[in-house]
Amino acid sequence: LNFAFFEVVPLWAISSKSLGGLALGQDILGTFFSVSALFSGLYMVFYVQKVVHFFGLRTCCWVCNLGSAILFVAIPFITNVYLFAIVHATLSSLMGTMVATYMAMINNAVDSATRGRVNGVCATFEAIGKGLGPLSTSMAFAWCLEMWGFAGHYVVFFALAFMHLCLVLAAI
Repeated sequence: LNFAFFEVVPLWAISSKSLGGLALGQDILGTFFSVSALFSGLYMVFYVQKVVHFFGLRTCCWVCNLGSAILFVAIPFITNVYLFAIVHATLSSLMGTMVATYMAMINNAVDSATRGRVNGVCATFEAIGKGLGPLSTSMAFAWCLEMWGFAGHYVVFFALAFMHLCLVLAAI
């Protein structure tokens, strides 16, 4: 889901306002993502450990998935670039926190003798996700816009939110 996020959000941001996007240019979008990465990077360096320690791994996992689902539902309704910047940085931070908690939970669940194999299998699935996530979401986003126009830009974001809600249920 992380890689789908990195693909579909920029496509939505550059799509025209008539299709529900923000119609951002490449220069603004590049600056925007740089600032968002700076804030989420600072969060990862200075706060993620405190957040995970406060919630615990499992609770942190479902809280971040629930927050991500809510923000994915909100994104298509955003019309203000500054609000979008805040939502994007927050969503990016939540995604980074989820990755860290998933890795920690996998390492905690497996004994040290099999940890290498399990991490190898996880890395394989991650690599598949890196390929399929952007490919599938960009195709789905384009197809939804072609089929339904303005209303189509909601579909992919709602689908991503639904997947995060499924992960909430799996973590509870």
